[in-house]
Amino acid sequence: MFLRVSLSDGILRLHLLSGRLISKMSAVREHGHVPFPVSGGNMPSKAKEPVQKKAQKPDQIKFKYKFPEDYNPMYVNGAFGGITANGDLVLNFYLERHALPVSQTMELLPNGTLGNEVEREPKDLRASMVRYVGPGIVLSVAGAEAILQFIELHLKTLRQAAGSSASAKETKHG
Repeated sequence: MFLRVSLSDGILRLHLLSGRLISKMSAVREHGHVPFPVSGGNMPSKAKEPVQKKAQKPDQIKFKYKFPEDYNPMYVNGAFGGITANGDLVLNFYLERHALPVSQTMELLPNGTLGNEVEREPKDLRASMVRYVGPGIVLSVAGAEAILQFIELHLKTLRQAAGSSASAKETKHG
């Protein structure tokens, strides 16, 4: 399942590639609702169209989040992907870990406890890694840049916090 992120007219949209809308975040301006496109046409505005004086930027934007019933964050430690023919960025996230055996035969000692391992399937298990592929996303350039800024901001905060706790430990023990 792929997620497409797009940013236009100040509205961030998240779509499944199948076309099913996961979440649409819309801006509410001072004089009414900002209509946004959905499959099958536009949703009607609930407020009367205001008389346009000067284009003013709203001083507030409220985002509402919609979660599918099976929403479940997944830990990932890697990604595989690249650039599509359309110029989008594709990232397929995965969790990488050592492989587990399909079966393991253990020695059974006379006292009923387990002894040494006798056999393991597959035999090349120690040379194997597993990558469980989870969600994949497709990003436009603008979407990728917005997410990059988000990640950089939070990494800066994490690094500052890590530096603060390292300094505090040095002061306490130094």
